[in-house]
Amino acid sequence: MGKKEKKTPEAIEEKKVVTRYDRKMEERRKAAEKAKREEKRFRIGSIVVAVLVVIFLAYSVLRPVVEKYTAVHDLYITVGNYEFTQ
Repeated sequence: MGKKEKKTPEAIEEKKVVTRYDRKMEERRKAAEKAKREEKRFRIGSIVVAVLVVIFLAYSVLRPVVEKYTAVHDLYITVGNYEFTQ
């Protein structure tokens, strides 16, 4: 008796001939995936930069307010039992 070959999807793919069209379509698919990854990186980078700018602006606005508050309300000097603020 002869041996029968099993026709699995892997075996069928191994025998498939790759044409120029197949190679071109594969290149287009890879280029599209690469463009998608680059767009995602750009979007994430843009969001990070925007968040950093907002944090910097908030810090630059709030820092003088906090410094003034602490200068006025924190303990400045103690004389005997009395605590003085600026």
